[in-house]
This record gives sequence, C-alpha cells and structure tokens, in this order.
Amino acid sequence: MKQRLLFLLWALSITFVWAADMLWEVRTPTGSTVYLLGSIHVGKPQLFPLSSTIEEAFEKSDYLVLEILLDDATTVAMQEALLDDARLESNDTLSNHLDVEHYAVLQERLRTLGLEGKSMDGFAPWAAGVMLESVHIMALGYTPTHGIDMYFWRKAQQHNKSTYALESAGQQIAFLREGNATYQEELMAMILEETNATRSDYEKLFGAWQEGDADFFSEEILTPMRTYASVEEILLKARNSKMTQKINRYLNNKKGQNYFVIVGLAHLLGEDGIIAQLQNEGKTVIDYTLKKRSDDNSTNF
Repeated sequence: MKQRLLFLLWALSITFVWAADMLWEVRTPTGSTVYLLGSIHVGKPQLFPLSSTIEEAFEKSDYLVLEILLDDATTVAMQEALLDDARLESNDTLSNHLDVEHYAVLQERLRTLGLEGKSMDGFAPWAAGVMLESVHIMALGYTPTHGIDMYFWRKAQQHNKSTYALESAGQQIAFLREGNATYQEELMAMILEETNATRSDYEKLFGAWQEGDADFFSEEILTPMRTYASVEEILLKARNSKMTQKINRYLNNKKGQNYFVIVGLAHLLGEDGIIAQLQNEGKTVIDYTLKKRSDDNSTNF
C-alpha cells in the first residue's frame, strides 16, 4: 500500500519522494548517536513490519530507552500507584469535580462503550479519563501489546540489549494527578474530545505514522492541545524539558555508545518539543520524516 501510494504521488506530481519514518537521528562529535522514534504506544498487527531504516537504527544501538520500562515490576508499581491515588474518598464522587456538561458527556461515552454511566463515579477525574481512553482505544481494536514500545521491548529482551527509561511509573502517575481543579477539568475535556474519534480517524492517524507525516500529527494533536493550556504545560512542556536533559546525558557519554529512544510522538514535535530543544542547543539532527525528506531529497524532472 505504501509503495503504491508513493508511486501514485510520483506519477501525479512527477516528483520522487524517499520513504519516510517518524524517526530522527542526533549525532555528536564524540561519535555517540541517539535515535528518536516517535510512538503512539498502541497499535495493531497491521502496523508491522516496520521499515528497514527503523530496524537498522535499533540494531546499531547499544541501548533501548522507553518512556517507562515494561517489565513486571513497573507494571506492579503502576497498579499500586493507581490503587493509592485513583480512588476518591468514600464520601466523595466524580461529579463533584467535573463541570455538569463534561460529566454528562462522560456518562454518554461510557454507555456507548457498554459500561454503566456511573461506573467511574468513585475515581478522580484523571483516573476516570485514563480508563475511558483505554477502553475506547481497545474497543477500536488497538492495544499496547501491538504497540511500537512493546515490540522493541520484547526485541531487546530477546537480544539481551539493556533497556533504560526516561520516566518511572510513579512519575507518570504524578504528572496525571497533579495540578489544580482547572487542570483536572481540562484533562477530562481533552480526553472526551479524543474519545470522540472514530475507527476511521485512528486509521488516518496510523496511516500518517507509517508515512512519517509529522505535519499531520502536529496539526491533529499539538494544535488542539493548545486549547488546554494547563494540560499542555504539565503533560508536554515540563516533561519535554526533563526528557531532553536525560537524552543529553546519553549524547554526552564518552564511550561513543548509541541509544534507541522511543517516546510519545507529541513529545518530539513542535517548538517546545524535544527535537526543537536539541536543535536550539546546536545538536546535529537528521530528520527522516516525510516533510523533511520530501523537501531535501525531491528531484524534479
């Protein structure tokens, strides 16, 4: 399908476009390289096989780096954090923390998914939102089991490749639960908007990922998120800066070692994204995405 589409584009525009990936390569004078692969975290079997460019970048790397580790210990830590922080006090209820309209839409979404409208009443807004989004995505046929992160986690285990994490399970839960009432309300509003997406919307999203179309993601994900300023600040900007600091430590290793870093695509894109921050620091960044490859490597006949 991808080859046919590229051939069609060539035939129509008489312009040759190299295959693209949601991948960036950051090099240092010491010989260390960090590959940055933007992930959506969930997927379907049809997402594979991945391109040879991505697979080769992984093979060249000494270490795999994920947002969080996917081992049993991290899973248990995530579950414990959810149990500790997700539930409201027995005399409290979710509707006390949400706008009337948002609560009504949440109930509608839950019923559409075959759940009771009040099934999330005992949970904090952030937890109810995360669970709603998870159920919605799985109902459309996408699971973390078939995501990019899990694919490379398993591959690293098979090849005895050491794996590190940019964040811990506790840190990720903390990002979700922190913030004032405005943040919690905005987070729910954003998730309600996202869970309005259809199967067709997700097919377009994954099609864009497979084509390396970073501009599509910037328009579909980053632009809408700007509506929710507190969410953008806490879930993106603050985390982007911390992730960039960690990536710089990988780049500054003195042994010339290479790292294959998989991070949510939204963290890489935009003027506050990891890629922009590295470029602003003067790092050499090779861009394998569609816009960059088509701009730099197109040949007109």
